[in-house]
Amino acid sequence: MILVTGSTGRIGQDVAFGLVLADLQFRVLIHNGTGAEWVHWSNVETLMGDYANPATLDVALAGVSAAFLISRPTPDQVALETNFIDACVRAGVKHVVKVSVLGAAADASCRFQTRHHAVETALLTSGMRATILRPNQFMQNLLRTGYGVGPPRDQIATNLDPATPISVIDTADIAEIAVRALLSDDGPSVTLALTGPAALTQPEIYAALSKHLGRRIDYEHRPAADHLAELRSAGVPADLAAGLIELHAWQNSGAAAPVTGDVEAHAGHPARSLDDFLKRMNRKFK
Repeated sequence: MILVTGSTGRIGQDVAFGLVLADLQFRVLIHNGTGAEWVHWSNVETLMGDYANPATLDVALAGVSAAFLISRPTPDQVALETNFIDACVRAGVKHVVKVSVLGAAADASCRFQTRHHAVETALLTSGMRATILRPNQFMQNLLRTGYGVGPPRDQIATNLDPATPISVIDTADIAEIAVRALLSDDGPSVTLALTGPAALTQPEIYAALSKHLGRRIDYEHRPAADHLAELRSAGVPADLAAGLIELHAWQNSGAAAPVTGDVEAHAGHPARSLDDFLKRMNRKFK
């Protein structure tokens, strides 16, 4: 039995659909929502649960051999994900696939990276097999407007340096690798650095987006303080907004530019390109 968390989110939903197509029985753990999106699939069992409530995790993990772990970036992320790992140990789970972040390290300057590293450490010392996925910036985040998702505005402004390239990744690749890992019977613990096939600057990214949408979208660089204020005014929680500014500083150093071969090695095909992603997304917003 496999348990999938985050099945109402972007990556978790794709992981769950990948398992649906594999035609095996599995569970999804729902925290926010009703799980209604899975009622028409006879091979999906839906359970309500909460990382903060170990009793619900114990029920959800009963009889589970492999679990997919993902959660939102919040101040209590380490405690919540560690609760899940502890519950997996109690239940006798053999393998946990965790979504982390590129650059995770104990001494990282970004809170997202230090939090994920703490959870990675808990998982790697748990005695269970661990598959840790460290993806770069998501291509899907190009469609964010404020704190929501929708057609991009005519002008995008952040504090990402226009000259710094980032090897952005399609979340479909992350989900596909997660599914393959969950379905694998055995193997060592691994940590994968997941990137797209090319490093692109913000102007290059939005020029490509302009081409696909048939309208011009300009990119403007903002000082970090100005961008932080804009995020907060758009309703982004203070901790998340500050973490994004820290992440942008790390990206501006050039650390997010390298391209790895881990997607091709573990998905069985080259990483999806920005052009491939935009062709798929273009149908939604035209």
